[in-house]
Amino acid sequence: MKKVQDGMWEFQYQPREVWEDVKANLGTGKYEDWFTAWVGYGCSYKAKFLDGFAGIHENRNYQDEVYRALVNERDSLLGIHFINGPYNELKIEPGSIVYCDAPYIGTAEYAVGEFDFEAYYQWLKDTAKENLVFVSEYTMPAGFKDVDHWDLTVHSATGKRVRRTERLFVVEGGYLVDKYFGATAKHLL
Repeated sequence: MKKVQDGMWEFQYQPREVWEDVKANLGTGKYEDWFTAWVGYGCSYKAKFLDGFAGIHENRNYQDEVYRALVNERDSLLGIHFINGPYNELKIEPGSIVYCDAPYIGTAEYAVGEFDFEAYYQWLKDTAKENLVFVSEYTMPAGFKDVDHWDLTVHSATGKRVRRTERLFVVEGGYLVDKYFGATAKHLL
């Protein structure tokens, strides 16, 4: 996203061989981070990081479609400060709005490996003491409140379509939660 903010690169179709080489050399420094991200998401099936090559199928260039979508969104990304690093090492100014979209529990693992959900839940609760924290997930344990939801159809690599309800949670008792999401705040939703 930083590369998109700074100015788009010239679109060039990336063949399967490049995609496979980026995947094989993940973490080695062979490729610039922005290019690894582009190939990992923009050149992968359903934008799932390096999990199935997305090329041209039946005269449809999937990579070009993703690229054009980024070009169209560029102006809306200006002014956003993107940070790359572990969530639990972020320096968050008190009074911030924090949106979290970590790996969903019970779904396929990401390229980074296993995710410690218990530590994540504790970090969310600690962060919500001074910040309004939103969490995107299918389900959350006790201590989190569902404030909105929407149904969607998830397409898998096997061609199956599954209906799921994605939810937006806040931390119960967290900063500003009672004010904006308490029983008397229904008019705000």
